[in-house]
Amino acid sequence: MYEQEIRTYCRSARGQLRCGREQRQKFERYVKAGVQDYLQEKPDASWAEIEQALGVPADAVELYMSTLPEGTAEHWISARRLRFRLGIAATCLVVALLIGCLAFFSITDGILVFESKETVIYLDDDVPFPTAEPIV
Repeated sequence: MYEQEIRTYCRSARGQLRCGREQRQKFERYVKAGVQDYLQEKPDASWAEIEQALGVPADAVELYMSTLPEGTAEHWISARRLRFRLGIAATCLVVALLIGCLAFFSITDGILVFESKETVIYLDDDVPFPTAEPIV
């Protein structure tokens, strides 16, 4: 009945959840169950009444996080920091490579010189194409 409002409520709480995707989905189910329970008691309730019963998203997150095992929040905070730092490092690497390429092509004016060795044999017009048989 209030699907859009529930999604909005969960979206506003999502930034404060310090857990993985599976726990976030459980939180959304937890909120939906709370809304359904409230609607069973008061079927004609408005969303404002339901939201007042649920509380602000920060309170719902705090209550839900207290049900998770000890150390879950710290684990996901450290994992998020690690992903953030790896993303920063990858971005810096790409920027450094682009700067290096720009510097290389600006110094060389886009000209690449390759050195190779090859043997060229010039034959006179009267000498036939070389074969394995000796010329007599």
